[in-house]
Amino acid sequence: MDIKKLISDAEAGDPQSQYFLASCYYSGRGVEKSNELAMEYYLQAADSGHSGAQFNLAMMYEKGVGVTKSPQRAFELYKKSADNGHIHAQFNMGMFYQPPATYPAPPYYTPSNDLPCEVKSFNYYLMAAKQGHEGAQVNVGKFYKYGMGVEQSRDLAMEWFAKAASLDNAQAQYNLGELFFEKDSSASMQNAMKWYEKALLNGYSKAKARIDEIRKRG
Repeated sequence: MDIKKLISDAEAGDPQSQYFLASCYYSGRGVEKSNELAMEYYLQAADSGHSGAQFNLAMMYEKGVGVTKSPQRAFELYKKSADNGHIHAQFNMGMFYQPPATYPAPPYYTPSNDLPCEVKSFNYYLMAAKQGHEGAQVNVGKFYKYGMGVEQSRDLAMEWFAKAASLDNAQAQYNLGELFFEKDSSASMQNAMKWYEKALLNGYSKAKARIDEIRKRG
């Protein structure tokens, strides 16, 4: 890596170079580690709309690294990053709004003039899920299953659980098993067993109780 060129390009105002240079200062790769300089260049890139810089800057504010800890500023930057398409920021925003919404605290959420928390949570999870975020796909499935922030649909819940399950996500596999288990037919129990076994194989210990229950039924 040509650090001199990177610094030159960053100083010339290139957001991507500012982002990479900030990452170098943050990790100490090729330069002396400096949280302060990392913050400076992340800020420059973030001000230009760089979603990755906004996300990393949000983490620094959330953890108080190189700057005074500020959940409010972290939230604002996560939101900007998410709205600019950053998959992990979108997932974080989904978590922040997921009921019970204890973070962010008011005045970020005012029921009288804003969408309900669960609707915002679903929308952000869906953004991340469409980009392939496994955890978001699982949560979108749950929201559809229980009708949280969206019209209830077991078919769409199954579709989103299946997307994550195909990536060997154990929680998604377990939830697929649950959907089949709740149908309570001979064919559905076979499908439930298949997904519970996959979930257990991938470390989801909760699946064992369901497997034992199905086996007892014969």
